[in-house]
Amino acid sequence: MHSRVVPGGELDGASGDGVEDCCSRKDGVDQLVVNAVRWLANRRTTLNIGYANPRMKPALVSMAQILGNSSSRISVTVNLRDPEGLRMSPSSVDLFVTDTAVPLLDSHVAFLTGAWFTAPNYLKGLLVLARPQPDPRPNLNIYTDVPINRLLTPLGMPVVPRETSGLRELPARSVPEWPYVNWALSLGRVQEERSGGVALPGTSLYPYAAAGLSLLTSVLPPRAFAAAHLPSNMTYYLLDAVRAGSGAGGRRGAAGGAVGPTRLMRWLETHPGIVLEPLMDCAAQRLGDVNALRPSRSAGFFPGLVPAGTSPLTSVVALAIRNPWPASAATRLPYLDEPVWRSTGLYAPPGALVNVTVLDRVSTVITAGLTVQVGAHTQDLRAKTAWARVPLAAARFAVTSALTAVTSPLGGLLYVLVPPGVDMGTVQFRFSNVVRAPRFRLGALNRYIRLASDPSTVMGWWGRAMDSFAWVANLPSNRSRAERIVLDADTATGEPVTGYPLVMQEDPYLAEDLVTPNTLQTNGQWTVLTQLARLHVMQDMTFGEYNVQVSNGTTRLNARERYFYGGANWDVSWSGLAALDCLMMLKEGAGGWSFYRNLHARYQATPRPFLADNTQMFMRLSCQTAGVNMLPFFTTWGFPVQNTTNTTCRGLPTWSGNPMAKLQPPYYNYNTR
Repeated sequence: MHSRVVPGGELDGASGDGVEDCCSRKDGVDQLVVNAVRWLANRRTTLNIGYANPRMKPALVSMAQILGNSSSRISVTVNLRDPEGLRMSPSSVDLFVTDTAVPLLDSHVAFLTGAWFTAPNYLKGLLVLARPQPDPRPNLNIYTDVPINRLLTPLGMPVVPRETSGLRELPARSVPEWPYVNWALSLGRVQEERSGGVALPGTSLYPYAAAGLSLLTSVLPPRAFAAAHLPSNMTYYLLDAVRAGSGAGGRRGAAGGAVGPTRLMRWLETHPGIVLEPLMDCAAQRLGDVNALRPSRSAGFFPGLVPAGTSPLTSVVALAIRNPWPASAATRLPYLDEPVWRSTGLYAPPGALVNVTVLDRVSTVITAGLTVQVGAHTQDLRAKTAWARVPLAAARFAVTSALTAVTSPLGGLLYVLVPPGVDMGTVQFRFSNVVRAPRFRLGALNRYIRLASDPSTVMGWWGRAMDSFAWVANLPSNRSRAERIVLDADTATGEPVTGYPLVMQEDPYLAEDLVTPNTLQTNGQWTVLTQLARLHVMQDMTFGEYNVQVSNGTTRLNARERYFYGGANWDVSWSGLAALDCLMMLKEGAGGWSFYRNLHARYQATPRPFLADNTQMFMRLSCQTAGVNMLPFFTTWGFPVQNTTNTTCRGLPTWSGNPMAKLQPPYYNYNTR
């Protein structure tokens, strides 16, 4: 990658395993480095190269030989020059080569990015080789963990140690927009445009500029760190200057950069000065940066503002700090390794600093791994091409002292998250600078709930539904946690996301259905109920198509006819409504829902480890639970039956209730008997 960053100087970065791998194997790394030097030579036929580390010399000598023998015939002189020596004799070096391991002082950074790089009498080039090993930490500090970034970040090209796919093929054509991946270049041009200078050359550069800004904001350090480190402080200075220009007084209007369900942003097609706004909100959320106290322009669109005239208050709440593991591993359900969310019933206003104080057993609580979460919408939407909200809409803060300061540019509901295995009973917390959130709890005094229908009736229905799920799954009805449903502006996949919490894409009809007793009692809310049912099924019981849906008998019939048309193909077609029809037939022919309750009980009682093939395990235990040979049913549906499964089931009595035996092939339609 390369970019012209300032008049009189050029920068090139080569990504590989290190300079030692260059110029002896005639591979892609060799080609990348040699081409980089040719580009930096800028048609010169002689080039003085200085290098910072003695171990670089053999590779650079090999590179000089390649360049001397190439069609461009560049004569190269290679001399050892550490940054201090380069400062003493700047005119002796045209191209300075360094790598990520060379230590740099502030004076070196200032010289390399200033006096040497911008010297008017000679063109200078900087070549940075190698990259550190991939580091997956979400809050990696690219300034301290990758020291070379003290030099590269002011030039707009920090090294980010993330997993990569290696060297890519050369593009078929020149890409003039590529330099705009350099965030310093793109933001500098935005500033120039806004001050009345030359406008950006066109929309074709937007994806490149947006990609560079996205990468930068994904690795920014906290502002408290930046204030004490000049290179990162300079980064924030430029980011804040451009961001300020996108609001009132800027060309883009007071709501510039705001995103929400009614302000969809296709960020790769958006002006970089506008897309910076939600990206900076993402950085503040990711870092949990209490030094970034400003409300987001997007907060009013999603998740919403605190009503005007609402005064902040201080509230003491008692929370159940418990998330015990189930007594038996056999009853562990999916997502039990997630922390439990304990709702405080409080809301943090956008950009407000909220102080959370532990009032009980402080020394025990602050070592329990608790977290304060601001916001309920935890889906990361940064990978989507269109944003219906700020892609990171929740922030988390570890509770490691008696007082924890929390904030969020978007604001949001306040939770205390309890990791698995923690069980310390009730603990009191004090929250300051908050407002009360609408909340209803069945059987408790509820003064702040706002619902059009009767909350008691609604919650009673949901309680019975959850008890029914527990009964079928042979689980106790007294749960260690309440399941959660979060309605979000979007989800990472665009589909419901099963888990804790269950995340659904918000729409007015869904929200109304969930709190309308008549709708729930007559029609149900099958999409949500299906997702909740999955939370009661141990992973060992799942196989084939996971997205089994619920529908009525007519749709089941149509799905069955389509499934058997041309012959059953379990590997390809057993999915959706056809899979539902199959599983419902099992229930209908084997005695009702008690069959599945007994099947769950058998799974729970069967010693681990289970069979590696969940499908074979399901057929064997189904036969044993019903006490009959169900294999004719499964083979009609095209299930693959192994010899060991056949041996287990064939000695059992014939299943007289087999629904498939009562239907007429080839489509097994009740109306064609």
